Amino acid sequence: FGADDLESPPPDISNLLCGRSVALRSLVLHNGRIPIDYRVPMNQLTSLDFKVTFRESTTFETILTEGIHLNTLRIKCIVTNACRMSSIFRTHATALPLLRSFQFDVTDAHRDVDDGDLFPAITEFLRAHPRLRSLRIAKDACVHTLGYNAVVWSVLPTLADLAALSIDIPQDLTPALSSWLIPRTVVSLHLRF
Repeated sequence: FGADDLESPPPDISNLLCGRSVALRSLVLHNGRIPIDYRVPMNQLTSLDFKVTFRESTTFETILTEGIHLNTLRIKCIVTNACRMSSIFRTHATALPLLRSFQFDVTDAHRDVDDGDLFPAITEFLRAHPRLRSLRIAKDACVHTLGYNAVVWSVLPTLADLAALSIDIPQDLTPALSSWLIPRTVVSLHLRF
């Protein structure tokens, strides 16, 4: 489901998902107004690609607590103060034990957002998932209050199976040092300065 039309009510997907809970393994939702609730068989999914503005914490917490079979999680989001994602990442650091591919893109943040622990919390979450094969961590250049710094890169040497990496180089990390932190197993690399 595409575009976020904020003027109309969210689309009703209950008829679409009804009866498919056993078979559905992969889900792509690029409309952040569709609620993740009992109709989405989170505990059966192996892949979730989600573009969203997190207006509350329940949706994100549901993904981490009920997505027990997820091996691919792609989140592209706008961060708001309504969802304190750093505390959810820390509380559920060992969630998603089968995770092999993780993507977290912050495309924007509301002006009043001040969650300087978000990216450090994501780093701790990633430490609990050393079997990752693919990792993408990115933030829009205008987002400055979420704690994206060299600490994020400190997790890279612990990811011994990492083959694909897409990541921003923070201002407090020199390119020369960053090359030492990238695991030698990486065969696909995308860096943003």
